[in-house]
Amino acid sequence: MSKIDDIFRALLEINRRGQPKNPIIDITKLERKPINTGEYIDSLTGLHNEIWFEEELNRRMVDSNRLGTNLWLLIVDFDFFKTINIEYGRSSGNQVLKMFGEMVAQEEFPFARIGGEEFAQIFPKDLGLDEIQRTVSKYSLNFKDKTKELLGQEVSVSMGITKMNFGEIPSNLINRAEAAVFRSKKQGRDRSTLLEDHPITGTYVTVPYLTREQLSSNITQNSV
Repeated sequence: MSKIDDIFRALLEINRRGQPKNPIIDITKLERKPINTGEYIDSLTGLHNEIWFEEELNRRMVDSNRLGTNLWLLIVDFDFFKTINIEYGRSSGNQVLKMFGEMVAQEEFPFARIGGEEFAQIFPKDLGLDEIQRTVSKYSLNFKDKTKELLGQEVSVSMGITKMNFGEIPSNLINRAEAAVFRSKKQGRDRSTLLEDHPITGTYVTVPYLTREQLSSNITQNSV
């Protein structure tokens, strides 16, 4: 992730000084391409790809540092996806990936496919624990319902979420979100974990998924 960090540092320098300081690329001369171009789209899922994600994360983190606003990163990883490919065939695995893309295509903040069965979502705003729990629970429940229809069995997801520390480089934020996913997997999968601060010294908080009844009740209470 050194390239994404180098570009982030150059962007920060532009914001501070008005011009790049010894940039590897003069990014002030680069024209930002429309996000619906093929270069930024994952052909299987129709979601954004890793190229778009790295550029968007850089841009959002620079904005957050400049404005003093919060930013959260969520990573979603399918559980036992290799088993799906083995038991149902790779074409079924691809259908699951495509189905996830269709499921989250209309979310307010876009998803990107950043790995085989790994997806990321950037929240350029502050999130409370209740909102985090509602969001991850919605994704989990909808995904289980749709995989049950497609495969005849539910497929769970493990998630990790973390908040940006002001001044940190993008790779640190990504590593922390991935560490939170790993903790979710290690604790038994089918859950979400919030990681505060450092992967080793920071605090891991398990965020269990709500049932559909709990989610409906939670949404109703928060709308009153």
